[in-house]
Amino acid sequence: MSIDNILLLRTVLVFVPYIILAYIANKYVKDKFFLKPRTHIQLALIMISLIILFIEIVIWNLCIEDRNFLGFSLADFTGSRGSQSSSILVLLGIVAAVFGWLFTSRNQVLAATRNHSIQSLMSSRFSTAYSDRIEKANGIYERCMKAGCFKLKIEHICYEDNKDGCHHHNKSHIISYEDKKNLFYILNYLEFVAVGIRFGDFDEQLIKNTLGSIVVANYEFLELIIKDRQKNNPSNFEHITQLYNRWKR
Repeated sequence: MSIDNILLLRTVLVFVPYIILAYIANKYVKDKFFLKPRTHIQLALIMISLIILFIEIVIWNLCIEDRNFLGFSLADFTGSRGSQSSSILVLLGIVAAVFGWLFTSRNQVLAATRNHSIQSLMSSRFSTAYSDRIEKANGIYERCMKAGCFKLKIEHICYEDNKDGCHHHNKSHIISYEDKKNLFYILNYLEFVAVGIRFGDFDEQLIKNTLGSIVVANYEFLELIIKDRQKNNPSNFEHITQLYNRWKR
């Protein structure tokens, strides 16, 4: 094997770990559920790349220190062994410093996302309008369960705004116009939460532990209504649909 082929082989071997990392990230880490790359995942991949670089620099120093790479050589500073050792320590120190900064940044991103999630949940809990809508929605669910309606249908809902209610006009109507507004208020709120999760603004695990059963129960109860809305506009409640399918697996 010629010297040129040996150098080419060594160059390829340098990049092989990064190619493998990129393949694993694209195949097993990338999640199509999220609409934009998750920052903490990106930082984690960069940190892994730095670890690989750290190991390669050590191997370079121990085994092939007389070789250069992309025009850079450990012997460029000076020909003495001691200066070469100092050079490698500087390189390793820079890599370690960048790794430490990324580690801190990643933890800050995760903490900020969790804090934002908690603040949003607390804001909704202390909202008078939200509490009132939730109380009314619970009453609607109980009334529907007693009527044997476990999945709300289009014919169960009155879409006419009248003071007398719908029951006098159609006995199949068990949800009044005002009840409909309360249910769609809750559904729109859960859609907002699902959007926040898919864009990485909310912590998925925290929201799942807090609202997981609520999201699943509401979606299943209103599933037929949601699918009817999506016939004309597939983007209607698409995020809560994706979230339900993800959490229900």
